[in-house]
Amino acid sequence: MLTITQVHYIRELFYEEGKSYSEISSMTGKNYRTVKKYIEMEDFNEQYHQALRPNKSDVLRPIIQKWLLEDQSRHRKQRHTATRIYDRLKTEHSDLLEVSDRTVRNIVKEEKEKIYGSGSAYLQLHHPGGEAQVDFGTFEAYENNTLKKFRELILSFPKSNAGFAVATKSETREALLEGLAVIFNYIGCVPRSIW
Repeated sequence: MLTITQVHYIRELFYEEGKSYSEISSMTGKNYRTVKKYIEMEDFNEQYHQALRPNKSDVLRPIIQKWLLEDQSRHRKQRHTATRIYDRLKTEHSDLLEVSDRTVRNIVKEEKEKIYGSGSAYLQLHHPGGEAQVDFGTFEAYENNTLKKFRELILSFPKSNAGFAVATKSETREALLEGLAVIFNYIGCVPRSIW
């Protein structure tokens, strides 16, 4: 493949200086047929000839798509995973399975994006100052030389990553309110909103 500058030079030698194909070939060091091709060429837009070869996974795509469409009516936990689809293809369609499990996983991902939408959707997390999150958790500690499980109320401020915890007796509304009162007294303020 010649650069556009080389093609212009060959055409200039032929059309403006009147050189023959042979003379241009010996001057540029290019093959006679190459020189002839670029002098007689009228359309300089590159045209690529690529033989279309059938993809080995093309026969699997409709099967996978059918299974995923059937999964839409099932509970989320009962839907096919990519591994389960690969295993099912091995048992039910071993004659068609000429690709690796990685290829099947890619097909499943593409088909799920078509059915359920793009997986790139996300929730923008924006935490203005003065907002807090609260939740119960558990921790283990020794009481009277015995390891026991205790509950705790955790209040965190996502903007600053500050967190406060208070041990509680249970996970009830009463424990929540008592724990929040203890934390608010300790930090000396109350958040604008709590999630």
